[in-house]
Amino acid sequence: MTDRPAVPLAEKRSQVLVSVALCVAAALVPVTSLAVVPHDSPIPFVVAVILQAFALTWLARIAWSWRRPRRSPRATDFVLVAVALVTGTIALVLFREIAQSFGIRGSALPRVRSGAADAVDYAYLSATVVVVAVMAVAVGLFVLLTRSMATVRALSQRAGVTSGEAVDAVEAMFAVPDEPRQTVAVTSASDSFWRRLMGRSAWVLFAICAVLSLPGLWLVAADYLGNLGVVGGAILYISAPVTAWAVLQSVWRRDKELGVLIPAVYRCIVVPFVTAPPIGLLQLLVVHLPAFSERVRSFQRPEEMYEGHYWFPLEDTSLFTFFAVDVVLGGVAFAMAAGLFVAVFLVLPITAFRDPDQFVREQGLSGRPEHRSRNVVVVRVLALGLPLAFVVPALFVGSNSGDFRRWIGILLAVVGVGAMYFTWRNQRIDVAARVESGMPLGILNPDDRKRLSNSDGQSDL
Repeated sequence: MTDRPAVPLAEKRSQVLVSVALCVAAALVPVTSLAVVPHDSPIPFVVAVILQAFALTWLARIAWSWRRPRRSPRATDFVLVAVALVTGTIALVLFREIAQSFGIRGSALPRVRSGAADAVDYAYLSATVVVVAVMAVAVGLFVLLTRSMATVRALSQRAGVTSGEAVDAVEAMFAVPDEPRQTVAVTSASDSFWRRLMGRSAWVLFAICAVLSLPGLWLVAADYLGNLGVVGGAILYISAPVTAWAVLQSVWRRDKELGVLIPAVYRCIVVPFVTAPPIGLLQLLVVHLPAFSERVRSFQRPEEMYEGHYWFPLEDTSLFTFFAVDVVLGGVAFAMAAGLFVAVFLVLPITAFRDPDQFVREQGLSGRPEHRSRNVVVVRVLALGLPLAFVVPALFVGSNSGDFRRWIGILLAVVGVGAMYFTWRNQRIDVAARVESGMPLGILNPDDRKRLSNSDGQSDL
């Protein structure tokens, strides 16, 4: 009987979906349970321990199955690692916020050491430990997946890898592919508007966020001092993750006519108007329920500095205005910002390195063999330099004149300007394609001006 290599547990997409669902539930369900449990109860942390333990066991089984894989890792395998790390980070932040509201953050561990701890102290620390263990297993799974990649495995099996060979391996990762990547278009003009707008998983996430917003509102209603901070804002503007995910789907949901980048921009604009108003309307109906209004009034403290409630207005008659203007329009704005962040910091760089020829075509650059390598480098530099237009202002706004972040911002500003100049000076545009599509030619560099003067009107694609 031959010893066959084990089949990875995440061979089927359903296994990955189960893992993702466990990680998301382990991060969010404990918070929603606060709406039905007494204050200072250990139940939210106990629920977290149980769910995180399931997630830990499942991830550990998947990681164990990758010890001797019989196939190369796929993108979905790395998505599972990313989800586990992101949801683990979110869970740690939520646990800290819950512990802060319970008054045990920073004091639970000393009480356990002194033997004067309560049940909630043990539950909080246990939940934190299990989350850290889940993230550690996710990191281990990432290492196993990386080792299973053919190029990395072949490199690791070579004895005596020198530093020069390591540099060559890194350069190979960024090398221009010999042939354009062949990808299959997922959507086209023949599909419905709704299918082209978002994939199935985005619609499922939309429904999950709409449902989670209801117990989330119940939790926010008790937070009259605003201790939830960012978590409370995320509950009110819960449509933002839907837009972010829909924009990220552009990477693997290429449109036949529009490509990758243009649909990502369209989704930044359209998806918030599709998702934020329905969720805002659902929340508006909930806050008008007598039980909810009574909960808000019971937690109002007129003597406090916020004169009533941090999240909700004192006058019941202004709730409609609050949700129609602040929540719906604010939800649209936050969702647009989330989508723009994903488009600039994820979709652009991923497309530039994963499918640079697609990036070249969408930017109206030349695809001729003599220009292809140059333009691939140009779009990659552009994809890495464009995010600096957002990073640099953030560093300046959040720093003083003597802050080291100001100097980092100045340095990155110089790098960004250099990247933009490199892009302009070295790009080779497809004049005929831009004229045909109505795309402006822009400020032509000297080489493009020379080519335009000698152009025969033929497309470079």
